[in-house]
Amino acid sequence: MASITPSQEDLQQFYIGKDIGDVPKPAAVLDVAIIRRHCETMLRTIKTLDVGFRVHVKSHKTPEIAKLQVGDSTVANFIASTVLEIEMMIPLLQDLKQKGRKINILYGIPLVPSQVPLLAKAARELGENSITVMIDHPDQLPYLEKLSSLAGHPTCVFVKVDTGYHRAGLPPVSLNKNGLLGKLASAEETGGARLLGLYSHSSLSYSGTTPEQAMGHLISEIRGCKDALERNLHLLPKKELVISVGATPQVVSSQNLLRDDSPYAEARELRALIRETNVELLLASIPS
Repeated sequence: MASITPSQEDLQQFYIGKDIGDVPKPAAVLDVAIIRRHCETMLRTIKTLDVGFRVHVKSHKTPEIAKLQVGDSTVANFIASTVLEIEMMIPLLQDLKQKGRKINILYGIPLVPSQVPLLAKAARELGENSITVMIDHPDQLPYLEKLSSLAGHPTCVFVKVDTGYHRAGLPPVSLNKNGLLGKLASAEETGGARLLGLYSHSSLSYSGTTPEQAMGHLISEIRGCKDALERNLHLLPKKELVISVGATPQVVSSQNLLRDDSPYAEARELRALIRETNVELLLASIPS
């Protein structure tokens, strides 16, 4: 039976050469030159800051833009909002892996049992350390262990921290709610999990209008996660853990850190925080 989804070649044949007014509506028209320029700017910023980087595919949902977002860096870390987005990314991830790059894609909402079989299938196709999930309650640990069992290897995990947005995650003072961290440590010992670190995403930064506000929100996120780690060191694996934080306004404002003479006190504080911690910055969309 013929596929109902047109191939890339079919789409190119149909669209290339068309006047924009003749393109069937509704349609999203993206300028690849602008996208490429923004991606290159962000990659230069991240390289200069010497921090980790994870890019979101939820806004564009295309492997072509995802490839531009990670550039030629050794590590290619992504985050997706749906399992369908992860499945869409599998061919690109396999290609990057074959070229010797470390790949990882985070399922960006707390783990639910209905998605375990599909995530396990993706993990089997991509291999160990390729799929990461987030948890914020001990009731999710059986789902995590089932995922690892179906995948045939430990599943990477972020514990989600609520640093002020109050939509999901655990407050820094309650990270070990109902013995979550101890149970997660036990799961790691038995091959049911591999803790990567803490994750926090606060959409409060989107309401800010200045670089100071954006950097202030990022400082709060890093400090909240850092505080949570320090409170629970005795329960955590003896390894360096990642603090994965940020949103587009914050990553854009982080370019202020490149200037030693930055006029913002927040830039100086943020620069010091980044030096103290193993930070991974999140870019949720392509800045315009």
